[in-house]
Amino acid sequence: MKWYSVFLFFLFFPAFIFPLNSPSVKIDTTPGWTYTITNTNASIAIPYNISVKIGSDTTLEAGDYIGVFYDSTGTGVLACAGYAIWVGGANSVNLAAWGDDQDTKTIKEGFAGGEQYKWKIWKRKTGQFYDVYATVATGFTYYGDGGLSVLSALVTQGTTVLPPWTYTKTANSHIIGVPLNVSPTISGVAIQSGDYIGVFYDSTGSGGYACGGYQMWNGISVIAVIAYGDDDATATKEGFSTKEVFKWKIWSHSDGKQYYAAATYDKTQPNDSLFAINGVSVLTSLKAPITITDTTDTTIVVPKDSVIVLNCDVAFGTGDITKSVNYRMIGLPCDGTLDAKTITLDKTIFYGRTPNIDWTAFYDDGSGGDYIPYTDATKDKFIFKPGKAFWVISKYDMLLSQVNAKAVQADKNGIYKIGLNKEWTMISNPFAQNVDWNALVALNSNITDPIWDFNEQGEYVVPSGFVSYRGYYFYNRKGLDSLKIPIPSKVVNKQKVKNTLNTVLLNDPIKIYLQNGANAISPVYISFVAGADDNLDDFDQFSPPSNFESSKVYFYNEALNSSYKNLYIDARPGIENGQAYDLRVKHNISNSVQLKFEGLGKYTSAGNEIYLINKRSLKLYNLKESSVVTLAASSSQKADEFIIAIGSQEYFKEVQANIVPDAFVLNQNYPNPFNPSTTISWQLAADSKVTVKIIDILGREKVVLLNETQTVGAHSVQVSLDKNSLSSGVYFYSITAKTLDGSKDFHSVKKMILLK
Repeated sequence: MKWYSVFLFFLFFPAFIFPLNSPSVKIDTTPGWTYTITNTNASIAIPYNISVKIGSDTTLEAGDYIGVFYDSTGTGVLACAGYAIWVGGANSVNLAAWGDDQDTKTIKEGFAGGEQYKWKIWKRKTGQFYDVYATVATGFTYYGDGGLSVLSALVTQGTTVLPPWTYTKTANSHIIGVPLNVSPTISGVAIQSGDYIGVFYDSTGSGGYACGGYQMWNGISVIAVIAYGDDDATATKEGFSTKEVFKWKIWSHSDGKQYYAAATYDKTQPNDSLFAINGVSVLTSLKAPITITDTTDTTIVVPKDSVIVLNCDVAFGTGDITKSVNYRMIGLPCDGTLDAKTITLDKTIFYGRTPNIDWTAFYDDGSGGDYIPYTDATKDKFIFKPGKAFWVISKYDMLLSQVNAKAVQADKNGIYKIGLNKEWTMISNPFAQNVDWNALVALNSNITDPIWDFNEQGEYVVPSGFVSYRGYYFYNRKGLDSLKIPIPSKVVNKQKVKNTLNTVLLNDPIKIYLQNGANAISPVYISFVAGADDNLDDFDQFSPPSNFESSKVYFYNEALNSSYKNLYIDARPGIENGQAYDLRVKHNISNSVQLKFEGLGKYTSAGNEIYLINKRSLKLYNLKESSVVTLAASSSQKADEFIIAIGSQEYFKEVQANIVPDAFVLNQNYPNPFNPSTTISWQLAADSKVTVKIIDILGREKVVLLNETQTVGAHSVQVSLDKNSLSSGVYFYSITAKTLDGSKDFHSVKKMILLK
């Protein structure tokens, strides 16, 4: 069955209600929430006299829905775990939050123990959704198998309101599917649940676009926007005509603005971007880079000593503060004061929570050393100031709702300056409205470095917008004392600026990244650009600090004339005879992953060789034969080191000659400690008879791993629990190598730890 047939059917699961007195309630519409009943659940009692504040309406009415939700993916996309229908009158209800089914280990079907509840209300009369915050009279705000909680209040977090669009339903229409993986964005930022996507047509022939239909994005399921076209029974044009091109807009409920959007289509559908009666199209991309406002207005509105209202809800992934992927970089768009008092993490953001148990934070002072952790001794450094950002992780959301703070004061030119370190600085947007990063380029000595966002998947990406409440990394290559930020209402000089990042990425680079299932992780690029320098120049781009990335690929170039050596893009003028790159790969993934190389064909077709060399094992991978290298599972935070050599056969022979070991070496096993397997590797400076053994702490021989003749070079053997009966504890492994010509006897012993 095709997806566009599936979405025409709606599944309705009846709510489990346990009222004190249960009169019948007629429900003729539903919010469309679905959930899975599992073996475990927690009960949440909602008394009939609970305090409810939903927008301007302070009541729940019979037929309204109350739902409890969880973050099913760790990315902020909420899934329903259960709901109840409000019966009304003096009738309490019970809501069951369904948790993980213990009989299934691989599929998360609901809450995990200790996971925090999320709440929504749906009003039947208006069809509107509300995010709400629940306070608890007794019990817990988080999930526990068989747990019981009793609510005392439900208060609005934010209201989903309709965009200012109207349309007429007609006899003819066209269905446009918007799958989840389309991931619609506004200036590079994903749209939120409650935002709307609309399809438009030129109603006047002069660019006056009218709405032909719209649909709300929920971030949970595929949606379909229905474009209503001409009604054959009427003489007037009421919508699309056959083969008319679709136009698109996105409406953001958080700021009440609408944005033009550019769409691409799945070309396997028969109608793609054109209207056809009863036709079907499917989007593959929807991006909105342009706000629908008058950009010709050059009036600069400089904020006075005014108040800004802070509203945000930052989720920290799964809320597990032991997992680095759940860290967020955060800042506040204000001057850092609230009612003349300094805004701090402990007294304002996480008031009542315990530092380093419920939440923790780190600060990067730009010195290049370790991050500064939040402690009683360092807490004075964790004060919010304009443009400042911190690393933060918490079991609970950072929730600011209708909090009044003092706005920053721009100068007479509509500019606000934030201070910079000499190299890396964590920065944030001092304004409540998003700023186009390109607007900063000309204002700041034509800076060529981007800002780096640490996204919800625990990876660095380059965003196009400077978004409020988020923190970013910026490398101060130009040595600026401060960064000039134009207030969002200011129209900046739109002179053409050199975008070196795009120049490099559009110049047929070699792309290298980790592939874990469907996820492409941490791409880096080798580029050859006319005018580039072998040393550091504007075409090279630094890779941001990787303290919290669970997986990371980057180049390390010791020859750079800078104190920072890690690169995201290594650009050079050409291959010439040959080029070598030091590649570092860190991954803390429990399964094997693939290191992939794309774009090699242009450079290997000219007769060049290209090899990957493992610096630990000295193993060679011919990338002309296969552009995919499989890396074993790892639990280590230490990066593997490789050399990428590209060039003529003569050049590679030189590289290969330089990597033949000139000494006998036994390497430390990797990983260590280990479970269930580890690799022992060594290097031989000559052909030798080799014996490798495992010995226990009492000196008793446990396993002979090999006893054979081996050639000069790098070798390894894997120790696996499946093949060797070893219990947890400390062991030693030894190597004895006797050269075949009798000139050298080599013996070495190292310690390893097995943890079961």
